[in-house]
Amino acid sequence: MAVPSSGAISLLGIKRELSDDNYSSSNSHSNISLKGCSDGTVDNINLNNSSSDRPDGNAPHNMSEFYAYDHDFVPVTSFTGAIDDGPNDACSIEEFTTTIYHNGSGNFPGLNDIVYSDTGTTTVNSKSIAFINGSENRVYVNTSSSGVVNSSGNCR
Repeated sequence: MAVPSSGAISLLGIKRELSDDNYSSSNSHSNISLKGCSDGTVDNINLNNSSSDRPDGNAPHNMSEFYAYDHDFVPVTSFTGAIDDGPNDACSIEEFTTTIYHNGSGNFPGLNDIVYSDTGTTTVNSKSIAFINGSENRVYVNTSSSGVVNSSGNCR
């Protein structure tokens, strides 16, 4: 859970976000330094966050630089397709209407990308996903038990 985007925030919560990926975790930490949290000493700052949602690393350090910071944020790209148990099943769906997400750099998922059913927290595990690619071809990808694309092919 990310640092809140407004209101009061705590240095302990910031440390928990950096160390536990959860601002509201119940883990206790001691000897917390705003400088250490801000400059990457505690852990590398996740640069996937918007520059307005992460500390700049420069003094003076301010807790407000952490508003909306999400230490385990993964940027994703959405596309429209269909999810089913196998390539023949996914490819046989006539109309692709499901919004699906992936963490790759392209418009559509490729090998080793992770596929999500939401904006980056729930992976699509051990499924086939069919979609129409940029060349207007019906294609599919298969995911592993951890949502990683491990194969692909053309429908029909």
